[in-house]
Amino acid sequence: MISGRRGLLLKLGLYVAVTGLLTAFIGAQIARVDLSGGWRLSASFEDASGLAEGDQVKIAGVPVGRVDEIKVVKGRARVTMSIRESVRVPADTQAAIRWRDAVGQRVVYLIPGTSRTMLRPGAHITRTKSVVDGGELINQLGPLTESLDGAQVNELLASLAQAMDGNAADIDRLIGDIETLSATLARRRQALRQMIADYATVSEIIARRDKQIAAAVDDMATLSQAFVDNRRLIDRTLVELSKTARTSEAVLARNAGQLEEIIARLSVFTSGVRRNHEAVRAVLEKARPKLEHIFAAVDNGEYMEVAAPCLTLVAPPCPYPTRLPADREGTGRIDTVPELQRLIVGGG
Repeated sequence: MISGRRGLLLKLGLYVAVTGLLTAFIGAQIARVDLSGGWRLSASFEDASGLAEGDQVKIAGVPVGRVDEIKVVKGRARVTMSIRESVRVPADTQAAIRWRDAVGQRVVYLIPGTSRTMLRPGAHITRTKSVVDGGELINQLGPLTESLDGAQVNELLASLAQAMDGNAADIDRLIGDIETLSATLARRRQALRQMIADYATVSEIIARRDKQIAAAVDDMATLSQAFVDNRRLIDRTLVELSKTARTSEAVLARNAGQLEEIIARLSVFTSGVRRNHEAVRAVLEKARPKLEHIFAAVDNGEYMEVAAPCLTLVAPPCPYPTRLPADREGTGRIDTVPELQRLIVGGG
């Protein structure tokens, strides 16, 4: 009888022990108590709204730790986290608070950097991004929702919740993109200011030159209208130019051999002149006075003028008429080079 009671008590004790252990384990899971240990890490945020102790810490969407403590230090929220012992992150890692789900729960994301040095236990992360407060966003939508009735507002919020439900990863990615865009705009603030200033300067110049621009536009319109009014003339001109081009091409094609021969002879001539440059220059220098006399003789057109002085010992007028030196036949014409030389230079 006693042994039966002892067996019953032993079974009852085992049941209570197992039940207590299961209850403790389930309570730890509900309370988000990490029983695996790990190393401590902290980060300071400007705003940690919605973040609570026990919330997850993730890297690339994988849980790697828990939030242990949240307290205010020098006007900022200092968040202390426990990270699994097997997880190590670079020294330039960034921490960001993001939405975990559509009901507003938060999660701390660790965004690893590129440094080869790893964070040590107890390290503090200074590069952080605070939470995007959805409640504040909804409050800012207040003026918009004032014109809607309750059913429409509920429908809007239900649609918003339905759109966010199951899209936590996309929302995190969207928020990350917005944060990246904001950081890029912050870095390019000076360039954007300069761009806006340049745009304002250009706009001011255009405003001052509006009359000139309007006149230029009017001139372009007039020119366009002139082309329209003279379209037939322009078309005819283009046709004639095309005919001229075809004719020139045909002429050049038919006389290609002669042109090549002329070019070859010119090449030979210029080569000879280049080789005998000094001799040619000496000949031209010597011929210069004679060429000046010839130019003076024919300067008045198609008639040649010469000075034929009359030498006589008697009183004027000249006893014999002025005439050109006759040729051997006595015709008075000058048809040969020697006769022209005798006329200009003189001689027998």
